[in-house]
Amino acid sequence: MRADWNTYFMNIAQVAATRSTCNRKHVGAVIVRDKSILSTG
Repeated sequence: MRADWNTYFMNIAQVAATRSTCNRKHVGAVIVRDKSILSTG
């Protein structure tokens, strides 16, 4: 079964969080417009 769009983008944000340089907080973000990723970080 295919994940819905929100779950899909949340998974990408979780992967981005693994690349965080902060040792205390691992935060990831995905900016999306019309189901298209504009930016990650």
